[in-house]
Amino acid sequence: MLTFFQRSSIKLRLTLAYAVVVCVALLTLSVAVYNSVQNSMDAEVDQQLQQSADDVRNFFSRLTVNTLTPGDLQTFSSVFGGKSETPPGAYSMPKTADSTNALRMRFTSGLTYLQIVNTDGKFAGGAPNDLLAMQSDANQKSLLALVHSGTSPYNSITLDNGTRLRVLTLPIKLREQTVGYVQAARSLEEIDTLRSQILWPFVIGGLVTALIVTLLVWVITRSVFNPIQNITSTAYQIGVSGDLTQRIKINDSSKDEVSRLGRAFNAMLSRLEDTFQMQRQFIADSSHELRTPLTVIRGNLDLLKRNPDPQNQAESLVAIERESVRMQRLVQDLLLLAQADASQAFEMLPVQLDTIVLEVFMETKVLADAKRQTLKLAHFDAVTVDGDTERLKRGLINLVENAIKYTPEEGHISVSLFKGTKWARVVVADDGIGIGEADQQHIFDRFFRVDKARSRNGGGTGLGLAIVKHIIEGHGGRITLKSAPAQGSEFTVWLRLDPAADLSALSDDTHEDFPLQSEPISNLSS
Repeated sequence: MLTFFQRSSIKLRLTLAYAVVVCVALLTLSVAVYNSVQNSMDAEVDQQLQQSADDVRNFFSRLTVNTLTPGDLQTFSSVFGGKSETPPGAYSMPKTADSTNALRMRFTSGLTYLQIVNTDGKFAGGAPNDLLAMQSDANQKSLLALVHSGTSPYNSITLDNGTRLRVLTLPIKLREQTVGYVQAARSLEEIDTLRSQILWPFVIGGLVTALIVTLLVWVITRSVFNPIQNITSTAYQIGVSGDLTQRIKINDSSKDEVSRLGRAFNAMLSRLEDTFQMQRQFIADSSHELRTPLTVIRGNLDLLKRNPDPQNQAESLVAIERESVRMQRLVQDLLLLAQADASQAFEMLPVQLDTIVLEVFMETKVLADAKRQTLKLAHFDAVTVDGDTERLKRGLINLVENAIKYTPEEGHISVSLFKGTKWARVVVADDGIGIGEADQQHIFDRFFRVDKARSRNGGGTGLGLAIVKHIIEGHGGRITLKSAPAQGSEFTVWLRLDPAADLSALSDDTHEDFPLQSEPISNLSS
């Protein structure tokens, strides 16, 4: 049974558990109520017997002698048998025949039989004087033995005809001496019938209630677990087909736990779908980017084989070298992004950010001078942050090179470093071609280019800004952009000085932390 319960479904186990709990509760309640009713009826019978026996004892207590005479017993039988006027507090019982059927009718109607026995247990008188089954010496002696043993004076006996009696035996005392015993008896057939009538409704009602509750629990449990079954089925189908576009059908108005689980599962599927889509796009873009330099290298090698002219050889070698460098950088960028996807942690140590910015400025100034651009340090504070020197330098170089690439000749670029109380801010501003609002939300995506033709001819891989974002966010910072077409661009890198600084509260307008502002883009040429 335990093995079956463990191997069955949760839905079935819950239903069985609730059914068992309900059945136990109903059984406990039914037994309690049944016992309460039974005890109440027994107490009522005992009270009636006690009152009848007390009436008889009060009747004999008026005697002035110390023994019961035959005349006294005859008077008792006449008075309590209904042959004369009944004294106050006594019962009047009609005369009936000595037949078993008459006795059964009288006891079924709830009448009480009274009899007197002497001290040695022999019958002395009765009212009515016809219940012969109780008058046997053996029966009387057994009842008196129970009384003398100190047990309860109440006893239950069964007559030869099957009638159950409740008997109360009390002593009759005259002048402090026990001269005999009065016995009050009543049939329990009426009580037994009533008990049977009460018992069956409890049994039938309990079974029906347990069945109804079990069915209701099964229906409710089934409705609750249907979304879970839907989740299981959807997960299995996705595992088999690999189709991440499938979703679990959830009632939008439902707010229960299972519905929230379904929504969370759908959200997870959406994230997985986006991730796999990005991976597929990343692989496709990587293949496309690698195909171009490989095609150029392959074409120049074929040209060298067909035409080994020194002039053609020199041009082909230059092209092969240029494409090899480009492919090498592309592979390095792809490796860095692969490490980012693997969530490799940076080695965080205290570094001089001003030294890194100065090195970046010196290395990129050569590129700016080659395009006759003006690259200058607009503002420069001494700043120390926790970070990875090589990664920070790589990110800032990519940022400045991006500004140089999209700024025309004779253009202007500025690099600024500000130190606040909670944040350090590196600002790279240019007066180049700018970025449209539609492109700004994709500018940090991998392989995204604002001007695909120009950037490809210029040797770009489309991964520079994606790498910058990965590096800055890996340091717990953020990069923001302000730009407009033909008005230049301003990239701002935020790095924590205070580990408790709240990144979620950071916005493009958070400048109260800084005493000075970056130089406006429109003033770069002044």
